[in-house]
Amino acid sequence: MQNTSPQKQEGAILVISLILLMIVTLVAMSTINTTQLEEKMASNLQVSNQVFQAAEAALEEGVDAGAYLNVVRISGAAGATIAVTNNDARISSDYSASFKEMSIPVGDDAASIDLGAGGATVSYYNFDVAATASIANTGASASHVQGIYMRGLSDDSTSVHKVP
Repeated sequence: MQNTSPQKQEGAILVISLILLMIVTLVAMSTINTTQLEEKMASNLQVSNQVFQAAEAALEEGVDAGAYLNVVRISGAAGATIAVTNNDARISSDYSASFKEMSIPVGDDAASIDLGAGGATVSYYNFDVAATASIANTGASASHVQGIYMRGLSDDSTSVHKVP
């Protein structure tokens, strides 16, 4: 049986304890950094989703703005940019439209249209509606463009109607 002297074992437990404490500290610091990164990613995703939804809402408002589209159609030029009111003051969004072309229905479409009095013809008016949104102090922005067409009488300069 070997007997080791107590003088040779002094301080060994202290060195092992310090090494284990350093390993646990490194693991804790790594976990904190990972958690912070995941929190930033979740926040960026939320902001991205908010700006996407704001642009979609502005686009839908632009598509539903029949009087505005009619003014754009009559002028034949790109319409003025219209600001959209948002519930969140940080979000700014707007829409604009441009008139592309007028087309006359043919085939089955033409046969199913009631031309009404006066022999007026029905035409389809094609537009591009663009919407943008951004959130202040985040750098987040979104742009959406949608092509639409509306139906109206070709001799009537005051009204077009959304095609059902």
